[in-house]
Amino acid sequence: MNGSFSTRMLRTIAAWVVVAVFFFPIYYWTSVAFKHGNDIFN
Repeated sequence: MNGSFSTRMLRTIAAWVVVAVFFFPIYYWTSVAFKHGNDIFN
């Protein structure tokens, strides 16, 4: 499965975008989970 360089690069970029989309909510939830309530709602 040796495609051209541009095809492999596009697949790599698409894979990183998918990873970022899936991990952003986890990062957001963990960063909000340890904040004080006043920091979140005010």
